[in-house]
Amino acid sequence: MADVALLQCPVWDHRTPPRGLACMAGMLEHHGIRVRVINLNIRLYRAASPDRRRLWAMNENHRWRNRDNVLQVLSEFADVINAAVEEIRASGARIAGFSVMSVNVLAAWETARLLKERLPGLQVVFGGPQTFIVTRPEEMFTTTLRERHRHLPEPGVVDFMVRGEGEEAGLELFRALLSGRAARGPLRLPGVVDLRDGWTDGGDRPLARQLAALPMPRFSFEGFGEGGKPPRVNVEMSRGCVLKCAFCSDTVRWRRYRPRGADAAFAEARALHEERGVTGVDFIDLLLNADLLEMLRLCDHFIAAGLPIDWAATCIVSREMTPEVLSRMRRAGCSSLAFGVENFHDDVLRAMKKGQRAADIAPVIRAAHDAGIKTIITLMVGFPGETEDIFRFNMEKARDLAPWVDEFGLLSDLHFMPFTPMWEFAGRMGVVAGAYPGDWTLADDPTNTPEVRQRRYAELLALARDLGKSVDFENYSSRDMRDPIGERDEGFHLASPVSWLAPNRSPAPDQIGVR
Repeated sequence: MADVALLQCPVWDHRTPPRGLACMAGMLEHHGIRVRVINLNIRLYRAASPDRRRLWAMNENHRWRNRDNVLQVLSEFADVINAAVEEIRASGARIAGFSVMSVNVLAAWETARLLKERLPGLQVVFGGPQTFIVTRPEEMFTTTLRERHRHLPEPGVVDFMVRGEGEEAGLELFRALLSGRAARGPLRLPGVVDLRDGWTDGGDRPLARQLAALPMPRFSFEGFGEGGKPPRVNVEMSRGCVLKCAFCSDTVRWRRYRPRGADAAFAEARALHEERGVTGVDFIDLLLNADLLEMLRLCDHFIAAGLPIDWAATCIVSREMTPEVLSRMRRAGCSSLAFGVENFHDDVLRAMKKGQRAADIAPVIRAAHDAGIKTIITLMVGFPGETEDIFRFNMEKARDLAPWVDEFGLLSDLHFMPFTPMWEFAGRMGVVAGAYPGDWTLADDPTNTPEVRQRRYAELLALARDLGKSVDFENYSSRDMRDPIGERDEGFHLASPVSWLAPNRSPAPDQIGVR
C-alpha cells in the first residue's frame, strides 16, 4: 500500500535512476508517508525495441518536445502505461507526484491526464526543474509547445505545483493533502502553487538551510543495471554554483551556492555501495571543486575507506587544480572529469563570466589526463564577441589540446534561453530576436548570424571527428531546432518573433561583460 505514487516519465537517462524522485521519496518515507516509485521512463525503455531505444539518446531529446511525437510514443506503450495505472490503483495512493523538466513535461502532462480520467479523486502534483521559475501555468511549456497547442495547460490536470526546491515544500503539501486540510479551501504554502481554482501562489520558500540534514535519498533500482550489475548513481555534495555564467540557467534556479559537505556525500556513496552494491558514482554538482578543501576532504574519505567505487564529476578550470590535487583525486577513485572550457580566448571567457583564465586551460587538462583521469571538455560557438579570428584561434587550440582530451562532452552553438542572465539583459546586448531562441543576431555585429554559428558548429563537430574524439552529446544547432526530424518541428515555435525576448530591465553596467 502507498499514500503517494512518485512518477518519472520519459525522457530521462536510462542508465541511472533519477535523483529528484529519490530525494522526495527519502524525505516522505523518513516522515512516515508511504511511497510507491513508478519509473515509467525505464519501463518504456525496457519495453522498446532496439531501434526505438534511440529515442533515449541525448541528441534525440527534441522529439519529446513535440506533442504529436509524445502521443505517438505513449500509444505504442499503452500496455506498460495501463499496467502502471492499475498499479497505482491497487496501491491505494491518493496523490501522484511527477518530476518534470523541459524534455519530459509533455509526457508527464499526458500521463497525468490519463490518471485523472482513470482514477477519480487522485490529486496530481508537478515538481522538478521545470517548475523552478514559473509565474503562470503556461510557463511550464514555454520552450516546448507549438502555437497550435496553446490550449495547454488546460484546467483540471495538475492540481498543485511545487515551485523550486522540493523536499520541504513537498512534504508540507503532501501532509496537507493526506490530512484533508486541502479540501477546506485554497492552500497557501510557501513554495506551493494551488492550481485547482486558478493560481493560488504561496510565495517563495526559503532554501533548505542544512542540506546535510535532509534525509538520505531513497533510490528505486527498478529495471536498472546490465547483467545483474547495479547502475551508476547520481550523488551531490552541493547545490548551486559559485559562478554566474551568462548562458547558464542553473545558477538562477538554485539562487545561491550551498554545500552539503563531503561527509554527507561520502556517507551516501558508502551506503549505496554497502547496501546496493553500487560501484560507480557521478557527482552532479555544477562544480565539484567550488570548495576545493571540501573536495579534497571527500577524496580523503574515499582513500581512507578503500571502497571499490569509481566516480566522475564536473570541475572548473582553476590554477588550484594542480598535478598533486589531480593525482590525489585519481587515488580516491576519480575516473572522469568534465571541464566546461567553452572557449580558449580570454575576451570571450570574460564576456561569458566563466571565472577562468585561458592560460590555465591546457595545463589543467594535461595534468588531469597525465594523472590517469578521463578528460572531457565542452565547447561553445557564437557567443557575442566571438569573431571569425577568435573562432579560428579556438579551433587551433582545440587541435593542439587534443592529445590530452578523451572526449568532447558537449558541442553547441549559443541559444538565448529563458532563465539565464543573458536572457534578462538581451536588449542591452543589442540582440535582435528571431523566431527561435537560436535565430538571434546582434544589431552591431552582422557577422554573428544563425548561419555563421551553424557553420562554425559544423566545423567544430567535424574537427572532433577528424581528431578521433567521441562526442557524448551533439547539441542540436539552431538549424536542428527548426527542422530536427525532416519536417518542421514546431515544438520550439514561438508565438511571435520577439515574444521570447525578455524586456530590458536596465541592468547595472557590469552585469554582462560583453560591451
